[in-house]
Parts: sequence; structure tokens; C-alpha cells
Amino acid sequence: MTALDDNIQKLDRYLARFRETGISNRIAGKDRKGSGGTFEAISPVDKSLICQVARADESDVD
Repeated sequence: MTALDDNIQKLDRYLARFRETGISNRIAGKDRKGSGGTFEAISPVDKSLICQVARADESDVD
């Protein structure tokens, strides 16, 4: 197994919770979904889906 393979396995363990729940916005010290839906975070290594990320718009932060 190469160092890259080892690192990818470690990364998979670290990212498992984000794959399950996605990433919320942190607004005013609280996690919030945002009203702009979500977008996909894609790995630059292999183009796989990392997780869904909440998209905020102006009304969420203003």
C-alpha cells in the first residue's frame, strides 16, 4: 500500500460524518442549514462526492 492509499483511507474515516450529515453554515455561532439549498463538495483527487454543503444567501446572514 502506498502513502497515498494510506492517506486516502485516513481521509475517508475523517470525512465519514460529513458524508452522513453534510456541512451546515456557521452563522452567529450556530449551525444553520441556510435557505439557498446545498451544493456538492467534490474531491479534486478523484472527482468523487465528498458531501453536501449548505448554501446560505444574503437573508441568512443579514
